[in-house]
Amino acid sequence: MGTLIFNYGRNEVRTFLLSNALYWLREFHADGLRVDAVASMLYLDYSKKPGDWVPNQYGGRENLAAVDFLRRFNELVHREPGAMSIAEESTAWPGVSRPVYVNGLGFTMKWNMGWMHDMLDYFSKDPIHRRLSSPEHHVQHAVRVHGKLRAAGFAR
Repeated sequence: MGTLIFNYGRNEVRTFLLSNALYWLREFHADGLRVDAVASMLYLDYSKKPGDWVPNQYGGRENLAAVDFLRRFNELVHREPGAMSIAEESTAWPGVSRPVYVNGLGFTMKWNMGWMHDMLDYFSKDPIHRRLSSPEHHVQHAVRVHGKLRAAGFAR
């Protein structure tokens, strides 16, 4: 089926998505929410062929309505005591985990897909062959948490 693309500029869409997020946090006491495929939200041309998308009002490829939505989403999530938000975002979009008040998207953390894929590949190998595998699992991958660089990784 693929990733669904919502029209984040429509009030009823924004209200539906924000209400659902708050419902999970308040009613089920979730510690946080992970937003999948953030890149597909941020870019109007994501996975689209030339001519299948319309530039924003400034002629760019950024989905300005989605940026506003994500900032509002994170403002609301962070009003809930102890709640965090995690962005699964695979591009170089600046400020994913920077607070909204400094022009960031406001996520608590950015999910590091490279680290996850390296570890899944490493653990899929037979244990006897892991020590002979390429060194990608030794590299510490950087993760941004509240805009500050953190490291995650394993070494033998």
